[in-house]
Amino acid sequence: MNKTQKILLAWAAVLALIGFALRSAVAGMRFSFAFLEGLAVLVVVYLMLDLLEKRKNLRGVRVAKRIYLVLLVAGVVLFSVLEGLILSEAHTDRNGATSCMIVLGAGLYGPDPSPILKSRLDTALFYLNECPDLPVIVTGSQGAGENRSEAEAMREYLMKRGVASGRIYVEPEANSTEENLRYAKALLIQKGIDPGNLAVALVTNEFHLCRAKFLASQNGMHVMGIAAKTPYVWLKINYFVREAFGLAKDILCGG
Repeated sequence: MNKTQKILLAWAAVLALIGFALRSAVAGMRFSFAFLEGLAVLVVVYLMLDLLEKRKNLRGVRVAKRIYLVLLVAGVVLFSVLEGLILSEAHTDRNGATSCMIVLGAGLYGPDPSPILKSRLDTALFYLNECPDLPVIVTGSQGAGENRSEAEAMREYLMKRGVASGRIYVEPEANSTEENLRYAKALLIQKGIDPGNLAVALVTNEFHLCRAKFLASQNGMHVMGIAAKTPYVWLKINYFVREAFGLAKDILCGG
């Protein structure tokens, strides 16, 4: 094994160890674990092809190694483009008149909002206090390991901080961002609001706005994005990287 191959092996080991350390020590980092382990596997596959090429000198191995490199470069380019789109939408849109607010659900820690969900709710509270007549939809189902729906936890959180119960509409069935928006749209129409013509304020974290707005447009909704600040640097990095894969899936599958 030459020097370059030893460096590649060391990088694979470092990536794998960092992944295990993050999963063990930091809550909410399962994606980072999977991502880093995946990178380690990609490095090991390249290393194996490189070893075979140098030891066996087979034309088929050389071709496979070049194809693999092309695919890796294409993946990096695609990832960079998607991250560029995500970053370009990671801000609150210019304020304008809205007919309603939608706050997208996220996970619970026991009965309470997770840090990600809390950041969305605190951001929503600021705007709800500024617009005391604005109704709000909280949306999200009961996930695995949760003892109630995210929407119910969100409703309770807002009410404890002064938002009147009559302003809050609960949508407790949605299991994904696409369902959050589709079910919220149905609830809006039921309440006499057409989200295709009247703008709706959409509250979610900055990393999530690009995909959420794309899915909203797929559902014929006119939304104004409101960006909640993601707490903790490690969570922000984790979710910004993860979101590129979610955006790619939704674009390919049409939401």
